[in-house]
Amino acid sequence: MQKTYNEVGSWRGLKDVLSVFFLSVGALALTAAEPIVVGTGETHTFSNETAFVQDAAVTLADRVLLEKTKGGTLTLETGRFTENQPVNVKVREGVIKVVKTEQQLAAYPDDLPAALKEDSGLALWFDTANAASLVFKAGSDTEVCEMHDVRETGDGSAERPYLYTRAVTNFQCSTSYPQRKEVSGKIGLSLGTYGGGVWMNWVKPDGTQQKVTGMRNVFVVWTAVNANERSGSFLGQRVGVSPCFQTGGGTLWAANNNEQLEIHAARTYLDGIEFDGFSQGITAGTGAHVIDVEALDAGLFASCFANDRDMQLTWPDGTQHTNELGKALNPFFNTTAQTGGGNRVGGGTIYEVIVFTRQLAPAERLAVSDYLNAKWRGAVPPQSVTVTVETATNTAVEVADGLGGFTVKGDAAIVKSGDSAASIRSSFTVRGSSSSYLEMTGGTLRLGYAIPFKVAAGDTINVNRMYYGPEIAPNTAGGDATKLVKAGTGPATIDAIPDGVKTLQVTGGELTLAAPEKAAAIVSAPVETDAVDPAASGTTFSFEGIVPDGQTNVGYADGNTFFGWHAIVPPQTSGKPDSSVRVYSCKSGQDLANDWNITRAATDGYASLVIKNNASAWTTIRIPERGQYKFTVQVAGRSGETGLPRNLMIGPDNDHLIKFGEIIRTDGAQVFHEFTAITPLLEAGDYNFWIKHPDGGEWYDKDRTYQFDSMSFVKIGDRKDFVYSIPNGDFEMHTLGWFNTGWTLDNTNKVLFFTVTQPASVGTATGDEALGAIHGRNGFSFRTARNAHFKMPWTSADDLTQFMLTGSGEGLRTTFTPPAGTWRFAADFSFLKLTAHGTSSYSADAKVIIGEEEITLGNVQVGDQKLVRRTWPREFTVDGETPVTLVLSGKLVQVFCGHGILDNLVLVPARNAPVNLLVDGGFENGTTSWSTTTTPKPLNVTGISVLDYADTLYTTYFGQEAFQGLKCVRIVNDDALYQSVTFPTGGVYRLSVNAQGRWSNPSAPAFGNGRNPLAAYVTVRGSGVTNWLGATDTAVMTNFHEYAFQVRVPEAGGTYDVGFRGLSVWPGGDAPAVDRTIVIDAVQLYKVETDGVFEMPEDLVINAAAGTQLKLDFDGTNKVRSISVNGRKYSGVVSLETRPELLGVLSGRGALLAHPAGTMLLFR
Repeated sequence: MQKTYNEVGSWRGLKDVLSVFFLSVGALALTAAEPIVVGTGETHTFSNETAFVQDAAVTLADRVLLEKTKGGTLTLETGRFTENQPVNVKVREGVIKVVKTEQQLAAYPDDLPAALKEDSGLALWFDTANAASLVFKAGSDTEVCEMHDVRETGDGSAERPYLYTRAVTNFQCSTSYPQRKEVSGKIGLSLGTYGGGVWMNWVKPDGTQQKVTGMRNVFVVWTAVNANERSGSFLGQRVGVSPCFQTGGGTLWAANNNEQLEIHAARTYLDGIEFDGFSQGITAGTGAHVIDVEALDAGLFASCFANDRDMQLTWPDGTQHTNELGKALNPFFNTTAQTGGGNRVGGGTIYEVIVFTRQLAPAERLAVSDYLNAKWRGAVPPQSVTVTVETATNTAVEVADGLGGFTVKGDAAIVKSGDSAASIRSSFTVRGSSSSYLEMTGGTLRLGYAIPFKVAAGDTINVNRMYYGPEIAPNTAGGDATKLVKAGTGPATIDAIPDGVKTLQVTGGELTLAAPEKAAAIVSAPVETDAVDPAASGTTFSFEGIVPDGQTNVGYADGNTFFGWHAIVPPQTSGKPDSSVRVYSCKSGQDLANDWNITRAATDGYASLVIKNNASAWTTIRIPERGQYKFTVQVAGRSGETGLPRNLMIGPDNDHLIKFGEIIRTDGAQVFHEFTAITPLLEAGDYNFWIKHPDGGEWYDKDRTYQFDSMSFVKIGDRKDFVYSIPNGDFEMHTLGWFNTGWTLDNTNKVLFFTVTQPASVGTATGDEALGAIHGRNGFSFRTARNAHFKMPWTSADDLTQFMLTGSGEGLRTTFTPPAGTWRFAADFSFLKLTAHGTSSYSADAKVIIGEEEITLGNVQVGDQKLVRRTWPREFTVDGETPVTLVLSGKLVQVFCGHGILDNLVLVPARNAPVNLLVDGGFENGTTSWSTTTTPKPLNVTGISVLDYADTLYTTYFGQEAFQGLKCVRIVNDDALYQSVTFPTGGVYRLSVNAQGRWSNPSAPAFGNGRNPLAAYVTVRGSGVTNWLGATDTAVMTNFHEYAFQVRVPEAGGTYDVGFRGLSVWPGGDAPAVDRTIVIDAVQLYKVETDGVFEMPEDLVINAAAGTQLKLDFDGTNKVRSISVNGRKYSGVVSLETRPELLGVLSGRGALLAHPAGTMLLFR
């Protein structure tokens, strides 16, 4: 099929090919896919030549990309996606079909995976549904004395009858038992109300007190029947600081954040969806909930159920504890250290508890979460799946019934199938390609932007403008073959007049006649993956099959060779730890946690390469062809004993090695993390690749150990999709040593490749908060009392360390040499809320210094607490040899203070998105980059203004969803908004704006006060002449819709004012005395090319009825037989330039020429 695409010489041919393809795929056999699990940051590729339905579960972790190649149709069913993660798909070839289906419980596990049941890190597993694991009071089948781990077999010895931790009812605070009963429709263990005194202690097999420390993944299925049960600690703590899992009543986690330091260093998921437990809570009486806590350090602990430090100050008989030195005596520990103002025992119902002291891989965590959600809730996350498809040229997207929250970016053809409705949102993205078109085969489609319709002679195009947007129905075929009719009140676009058509009739709405546009593609077509095949040089990157079954590892002496690798092991120095090179395997289930204390979770198969202390390892690889290669490797450290740098080196022999990267981890985490590095330009041939101990590196007193897995070398091919990772841009490589406890620059000095400066104090209550600082989740820099001010945004980042940019002024800089090309800077960037002072947003300026040239990249503002990819607006070009210095500076949005979190600094190819000539087209900095004009209005009417999507004015009166980012602009009546733009060259440019109107009645959405058409214009600076490009429809929809206008700029380029003005005047004509309002967002101006010309037959008759609109988006003048616009016939040259009074009826840069028919005189 791809060959057919390549043979197609025009967009018309592509349409015909895809139509035949859609008709033929139904006959192809489908093969069910295996379940797919994609880990954090990974890419999964579907490569199907024929039709294929992904009809098994797809489990996605954070930051996952799905890729479609080969020419077949891939059908994705939304119900097959098991997590509340966005589904991002890049379509490089063929067709993707997205079908809305209900989620299926059968796709979710009905038990824990067998490997996790046997995992040495599984510390606790209590299940109240398992009656055999409960010990009841004599004569009762509801009052529970003990709860045993479900793994108990009863096979313990007489001296030690138990193998695992038990939960035992404690009667020191109450004589009541926990009750096993039905609560919210499920059998659970009720611990009564908070303050009721019912709790269970954890004891070891020998009966002594158990305290489980180092919790990494904690799953608790829990509920509160009423508000009195929501407080307390479902996992409690008998002595010491506050319990980690202290609930807050109205919020899940208690508000006394200064005591809840460990829970800050964690992500919380509720019922499978990431959840801010410090601002959100669980509504009482809403059934069982799955609380999933993923610790980001090893600080979580607990020792009981439903007890806050034995703070029961009243005996069961009502007497009070005695006091000593003014403090209540804790009778159980005979100490005055624990005091309290009331009973802090009891509360809530527990269903199941699973605790791991090993960090689970994303797929493992998801498996446990899905099992618990399916078992206890009979429901699975997510409530909705958002799908974003980015497409290459000559691909297609088929949309089936019922699909919403769906976004298409790029050049694909769109085909709507099925019998009911679906919708595609507009987005802040590039539009226009000669391969884009819309074909309706059934149902209706709500499309948020315009692309050409596929039409034939005799068709009637059916589009109606509804308050929520255009609703497109299939064309009515089979009419008069000499006519093409546009019917309905909505907008449509065509890019050719079908052969044989003599009459173009517009009976309603808007019709655009547009020459096909070509903009830069945002997704490249596939290229052959030029990956290094390790077998070509007799080596291995997987290390599988090296360790015999039954063994944990195989070690290699200095000079030994194994599967193409060479061990370099220096002799041991007296009194120092030894060095070694080994391959470890967990295939036989060996307990590796007790053997060198390293992770047993290899990322690819069972085996991994382990290098300890001053050892090194090298192998020979064969580079298949000339180019630069991206090296990727997964690296894990030994718990608490990492920190020794490893150099990545390559050369034609061992005497000519070049360092191209470095690996260092000091976080002590036993989890794999991905590292990447770019090689220098290599010619084809054999090279020695080293993981090398630095020359002159010192010995250490500990066993500094790394595991390496999943290595690869892949050639950097098409730069459209290649992302360059700035060295240590994830801040994971540190010098040896833990972070300090304060917000000090000393922390940043531990991070490689970056220089951090201290901005001037900005007058904050604590001036040192204006410091740049590194946050180590596993360290201690965020674990201070000052943390009470902050709400950490630990979401959607897959590593352990971030950078806190704060205050105003330069924060950090780094120098590196990226490959040659044109790039844009991007990073994960999040606002850090300072709750004590109510700050709500933060921004950062970026610039690069290349030689003597300084290039400003612009500003990005954030106001949400989620680390997601943000791209700075300006691009820059490098030659691949000159170093680049990147400088980031904080910028306050509010006067008092501000903070932001940065992570994962990268460069993305500028061709992924053509340059938007407008600065801050998303209005994230308000209108600071724009000029505004407000016309006179009554005192009670506000003119043009910036509107926050979170503002009640927006949520009440505008649309049903935010568009993108945080802000939009509200234009009232004939207010205007414009920006001065310098066009670098002449040519055709595309100006687009996403707009929506105001509702007249929030309870009954309708067009109402949104009747403010928006006109686009370009003005030559200083000339006073306005060149109108066109206007939106007369009643803008109440959901965002993209409107686009083309403008041809003279070849010399030049500086112009580009802007928009409302067309309703206060009160004006027959308009009532109300404010007519439109809101806009995502304004773009970029250069396009037109694919040929828009040609009309000279005998064409154009009839545009009264109340309709005609847009002429083509170059030059088309001769036609006759033209009627707005119910009136015109002759001569008809265009917006010659007939400016037709603004709002006629638009576009094109022109029509209709010669007068003349007068006939008849003489007899």
